[in-house]
Amino acid sequence: MAAKWQGFQRNKTRYPYLKYKTVGDEHVRDDHAGLDGFIAHIDDPIWDRIYPPNDWRCRCYVVQTNQAPEDDAVPDLKFMKPAFSVNVGKTGVVFNDQAHPYFIIPKKDEKRMQVAFESMKLRLAYGKAKYTSPTGSKIFVHPFADPVDLYDNYSNAVLISNTLKLNVKLRPHIDGAVLLNTKNPEYLINNKTGERKAPEGLNFRNVLRKAVKQGSEVVVIDLVDNPNPYKNVKAVLTQQLSRQDRFPSIKEIILISKDRKTIESIKRSAVK
Repeated sequence: MAAKWQGFQRNKTRYPYLKYKTVGDEHVRDDHAGLDGFIAHIDDPIWDRIYPPNDWRCRCYVVQTNQAPEDDAVPDLKFMKPAFSVNVGKTGVVFNDQAHPYFIIPKKDEKRMQVAFESMKLRLAYGKAKYTSPTGSKIFVHPFADPVDLYDNYSNAVLISNTLKLNVKLRPHIDGAVLLNTKNPEYLINNKTGERKAPEGLNFRNVLRKAVKQGSEVVVIDLVDNPNPYKNVKAVLTQQLSRQDRFPSIKEIILISKDRKTIESIKRSAVK
């Protein structure tokens, strides 16, 4: 949790705001639904009170955005329990021990509970599609998708769904320090594991190598921060895929141009 908050802080120059989100199903509490869509600057002290989770079994989350709030309205927070009025990203604890003296996990059970929680993420259903493209392809977002990269991952997924007519799922983010040797790709793209990367240069070897370590079959290359011409990037990536001995798990690269006007699939099987 602390690592995610640090990620928000690192990206706040590009995305200075946080937006509160619910999972949008029938189990969402009415009070939490009232916060859905609320936006405030990442350094606004209100996040010290409403940063999720906000109650037992709360599945709400925040996404980073460059969308400024439309007004200065402050939500009604009377429903908030003092024990959950804490920013777990800053403190690293879900609630105050003094507020919950009866809820103490024995030290010997902590590791087992952590493993059970991370394993539960893999079994939890995605729920309803968050987006359906004009062509009928769908985007699903797991309740435990990584909030640090959620905005960029989702934005790229919409482009992919609209242009390439592919179904995209944003997978649960697993703590690799708890579930050891577990692959952690960000996407399922038409049921193929995928990873998003936003390199700033033309050396893609490290980027592709990291994607292979995550078990990715598809790599989404977003040129949002890359100054190089699209055709130059495509040429380098095509050359990488032409080497059958390199990055063998990668079957496809989806390339997204800086201006978002070109979204192209480069398949290894089609590269001469």
